Amino acid sequence: RIGADAFNGCTALAEVVVKTPRESLFTIDANAFYKCSNLKKLVIEGSDTTDANENCPIYIGDNAFAQCSKLKSVEIGKNAVVFEIGSGAFQLCTALESFSVDATAKLVTIGSSAFRGCSVLTSFEIHGTTETVGNSAFEGCGNLSTLSIGEGTNRLALGKDVFKDCVSLVTINLPSSLTAFDSSILAGCTNIQDIVVMRIVIRQGTSRDMIDMLLNDIRQAVEQLDKLEYPTPSRIAHDKEIAKLKAAMTRV
Repeated sequence: RIGADAFNGCTALAEVVVKTPRESLFTIDANAFYKCSNLKKLVIEGSDTTDANENCPIYIGDNAFAQCSKLKSVEIGKNAVVFEIGSGAFQLCTALESFSVDATAKLVTIGSSAFRGCSVLTSFEIHGTTETVGNSAFEGCGNLSTLSIGEGTNRLALGKDVFKDCVSLVTINLPSSLTAFDSSILAGCTNIQDIVVMRIVIRQGTSRDMIDMLLNDIRQAVEQLDKLEYPTPSRIAHDKEIAKLKAAMTRV
């Protein structure tokens, strides 16, 4: 365990490496590395096992790495398990360029304002183990242009204002495990072009926002189909090939 405020304001730390334990929960408590002005890299490693299920989880507390102004990269490595990134854990890390999660790792919860104001973060991709993304988790990430949350077995819930004012966000890919979201999740995202929901299942109690999104996707797809000229170039090429085959068979 790394206690609350343990390295608060430390100016000498440049890199932190945490290894996932196999015996018990490991916590990085609130404000543990708050304003570590020279911290550049955080690595969370899995233990020596081939299965993440054998590792005990790591909990990153509220504001644990907040305002680490030179933090550039965070890596959740092979078989590591992060149960929760607490509220504001990386908020205002204005140099954060990369946050990566290994395909074998697990990240269950992203807390409220976890990456709020990470102004140079350009993309974010997490795998299908995530269940919750809290309110304002990526609010004000002005350079975030692409966000993808992979397909998984767990149901995903998004809070309010999750991507608010991500003015560079162009594409967002959401999984079919999406179960709830507020209409404010894309507030202020003035350049959004593509919202891809891998599959939406309409069920009793489905929100109006989800239905509106589905209908809008269908409407846009129909509009694109209406713009196609028929026959299309691929259809013309196909018909020519069929004609050649018929001619060859006639000669035989």
